[in-house]
Amino acid sequence: MRPPLFLPFVLALVSLSGCQTVKDPPSVEWLKPIGSPLWSTDSNVPLRFTYTDPAPERGRQEGATWRVDIGPANETGSNAPIVWWSATGETPSHLAVAGQDVIDTVDLTWTVPDFDGGLPNFTALQLTVSVWDSKGVRAADFTTAGIQRPPLESIGIAYVTDNAPGTVLWMSSFPQQDASTVTTSTEAVLSVMHFDGKERVLVGHPTHVEAWSAPTASPSAFIWARTAPFSPQSGGLRFLRRAGHGQSTSALIAIGWADRVEWINGDGHLQQSWLLLEEEALIDAAEINGHMFLLARTNSGELRMIQCNLETSARMNAITWTPEAPGSLGPNGAAWLIQLEGDPATVEADGTARRWYTEPNGQTGLNTQPILGSGSVSGAGIFELGGSWVSREQWHWMPSNGAPFTAQPFAAGPLAQDRAQSTMWVNLASPVAEWSAISASNGALIPAMSIPLSGTGTAICVAHNRPGTP
Repeated sequence: MRPPLFLPFVLALVSLSGCQTVKDPPSVEWLKPIGSPLWSTDSNVPLRFTYTDPAPERGRQEGATWRVDIGPANETGSNAPIVWWSATGETPSHLAVAGQDVIDTVDLTWTVPDFDGGLPNFTALQLTVSVWDSKGVRAADFTTAGIQRPPLESIGIAYVTDNAPGTVLWMSSFPQQDASTVTTSTEAVLSVMHFDGKERVLVGHPTHVEAWSAPTASPSAFIWARTAPFSPQSGGLRFLRRAGHGQSTSALIAIGWADRVEWINGDGHLQQSWLLLEEEALIDAAEINGHMFLLARTNSGELRMIQCNLETSARMNAITWTPEAPGSLGPNGAAWLIQLEGDPATVEADGTARRWYTEPNGQTGLNTQPILGSGSVSGAGIFELGGSWVSREQWHWMPSNGAPFTAQPFAAGPLAQDRAQSTMWVNLASPVAEWSAISASNGALIPAMSIPLSGTGTAICVAHNRPGTP
């Protein structure tokens, strides 16, 4: 007797159903952290979790996978949580034994970042660990922690005077007046800058830079040096500036050489560089509107502003013109890069500004306009926290939001911003030989704060315990 035609089909279904994996779902549990701890930035914190993946009652044994996500808690306005850090893994092969439950404990280490850019001093975190078994069934566990950013503090001031041009003096904290020596060199010190968060001072000489430890608890010690790159452009060090304190846990320093700008970290490692063409020699550079702008002089004596990508260093655009101010002509002519009305601008020696504007339709060009004040320009630049300044017969400020104004009736020399105290230290062209403290909000003198000088100040920087804003 022939079996019914549908019987082979039924037997096939029974056979296939027998091959399906049948198992209990996995489980996972955080072991560390315990409670909701507070972690300081830059610390290495241990993470531990354990998971169980039961053996299947029927079917094939396959390994489980896991993932850890860490990000800010209580984020609103987004369907998906923000993830700062993730780690993934799978069941080790030696634990995937047929017929046996998998029980595994995983240890990880996370370096707590210091994300600058407006985050508060305390940031709540959510930690999520997820485990998926071979069927795709997910188990998850959650815990919380917090990042406690230390309040921004000024830990010292380094400065140089004209009567000791090869010596960097260090004052641990105001109002202490006894200065210790960072380093003495046979070469003049052109600039000095502190690696915030590293307690290291970068000393700029004409053809090289040297990193020295700040004498906060012991005598200063030499750490590393970097020489000017070999290039067809003439000239050595152009400037040292704090750069990108929002880019890393320890502030980067921008080194301006004749043919390039480099971002260097506290260990002397190159982070980024922007190169000029052989026909260009660097004068100045600044970060403006999320781009790197270089001011250069061409071999034919023209001035050129160059826009570069801040992340890839790629050259994007440039605009060139012939300076008209007598003090800005020739290979040693003076010019400075500032930000004016939101655009990059070059100030020539007679106070003429060349603003590089961009229309909404993409059309670009130069707009020539005078800068506030009278007399020749002796210095100009961009403040760390935004806004620009120009020193003529008086010291003029151009805030990023607000109208330009005269901050002081004197010309200003080298200056440094103290972000923790909302002040600036500047050597004013006044009868008193001292570093003067100025309010960063309105440019007013702070009479109770000054550092006496035995000569004119030629370079200064303020050291902070970390990057960022209070």
